[in-house]
Amino acid sequence: MSDNKVYKIDCHTHPLSHSYYPGYCTRKELTNSDKRNIETIIKQGIERKLDAIAITDHNICTSGIYGKEYVKENKLPIVVVPGCECSVFFDNTEIHILALGITEEFDLTKDDPISQVITSIHGASGIAILAHPHYYSDLYPKLIKYVDGFEYYNGVNAVISPGNEYFTLFDADKEKCIKTWGSDYHMTNMLLEEQRKAVVKISKENAPALWNRIRLAAK
Repeated sequence: MSDNKVYKIDCHTHPLSHSYYPGYCTRKELTNSDKRNIETIIKQGIERKLDAIAITDHNICTSGIYGKEYVKENKLPIVVVPGCECSVFFDNTEIHILALGITEEFDLTKDDPISQVITSIHGASGIAILAHPHYYSDLYPKLIKYVDGFEYYNGVNAVISPGNEYFTLFDADKEKCIKTWGSDYHMTNMLLEEQRKAVVKISKENAPALWNRIRLAAK
């Protein structure tokens, strides 16, 4: 595999939709239906000509880990980056943080402070990304100090609030951190154009930490 490879990746997907939300990160046994939905979203990623796709179901790590194993067993032309969208309360507001590139499952509780959530993500070799920051824009200046990066473009927000993308709300281009794009789609039978284009190119130069996680997931 070339050390100069650039990966086209969707960093935010939910093959299991809201099946395990609300809740907190725990180990779950996947049903046959769960597995089929995970496999479907992977096949859609291949159809979209993605190099990689992050599986980030709400408060469950198991789906991304299963997806990574499924791709390897079937020798599919895509990399699955295991992840999770973690719920945490900060200043009495529910915040969502994407854990990208985890190598193992971890447990969280509703009482864990954001610093502990970040520690757990890093302990699982993951990267912590602030999901859809527009939802809590007033807290953004505080939250950005905790995470490794933020979601620069979210496909759902582009659908419900066109023209209200994050890069118009914040000085996003001035932030020296990881900036991801993600479709954030929850229905395997419906992918809107605004979500379909939610793809970011990750290289060794523009986001070395995330690039390394993708490389590790490919092994």
